[in-house]
Amino acid sequence: MTELVFSIRRRLSLVALAVVTATLWIPHFAFAGAYEEYFRAVVEDKASTVQSLLDQGFDPNTIEPERGDSGLILALREGSMGVFDILLNAKDIDLELKSRNGDNALMIACYKGNQQAVEALLAKGAQVNRPGWTPAALRSCFRPQPDRSNVVESLRIH
Repeated sequence: MTELVFSIRRRLSLVALAVVTATLWIPHFAFAGAYEEYFRAVVEDKASTVQSLLDQGFDPNTIEPERGDSGLILALREGSMGVFDILLNAKDIDLELKSRNGDNALMIACYKGNQQAVEALLAKGAQVNRPGWTPAALRSCFRPQPDRSNVVESLRIH
């Protein structure tokens, strides 16, 4: 009888351990395909998909492996402004994350001449003056293009 009780307790303990272990690993499995889905949605400007993933707990500061871009930087590179708006307002978004080459979201918005994105990033607190990069340095990188003069002026004001 004692062996039977011991055997039942042992089996119950193993089942409980398996349940706890499975519960801890479920979030990892849930996001296994989400990584690829997130960056595909960023490139394709699928704002509702990105919002859904964020609502499920996906980290908006996740970095993609190809260039080391965050979703926010990639959205700006690709012109995915719907996704940019979602990420800009995401909880815990880091506006100062840098790609592997040192670019951040404000730099990309400036380089692309995206006045709307520059203004939005500045309004959210993106830093203009940083070591190795100032509006004057950026101005020297621009080819003369009328669509970028407002961007430079926005940076100069900040």
